[in-house]
Amino acid sequence: MRLAGEIADGVILNWCPPERVPFARARIAEGAEATERDPASVMVAVYVRAWVGPDETEAMSALRAMAGQYASYRAYRRQFDEVGLGPQAAVAGQAHRAGRPEDVPEVLVRAVCAVGVRRGIVSRRSARPGPICRSCTRWRPRTPPPRSRPRCGRSLRVEIPRTTCARARGP
Repeated sequence: MRLAGEIADGVILNWCPPERVPFARARIAEGAEATERDPASVMVAVYVRAWVGPDETEAMSALRAMAGQYASYRAYRRQFDEVGLGPQAAVAGQAHRAGRPEDVPEVLVRAVCAVGVRRGIVSRRSARPGPICRSCTRWRPRTPPPRSRPRCGRSLRVEIPRTTCARARGP
């Protein structure tokens, strides 16, 4: 993350629980400051796997398989461990290797994914920087490319510039 702050225009955090975003922003800021760059110039996005809908059984099935696969990778297992999800990640990695995604702990999936009905997902958004499409609850980067549209087909307007939002600036 420090390297991203030193040289990159932006970074995408993957399988990152909301509680880890401030930690990541601080490491990115350290890297930016080490090279005399403005930390606010480094865009930070979070790739969130989400399932919006009432059928949580189907959601958990799909998301457990993905969470188990990533928990089997050393780098992601270390990240999960650093946020207190180490035991669950170890079980998830074993479940993946055994071909038993149903054994991936639900607590791990819920910690790193957005699952449920729209209202519940939007309430978790408070820890995630960035605008959200109120129609489909997909998180969007602070400055979408011109003419970009969410998958739901509705226009998304970003009215809060990244550099003026306290949550976007981070620590």
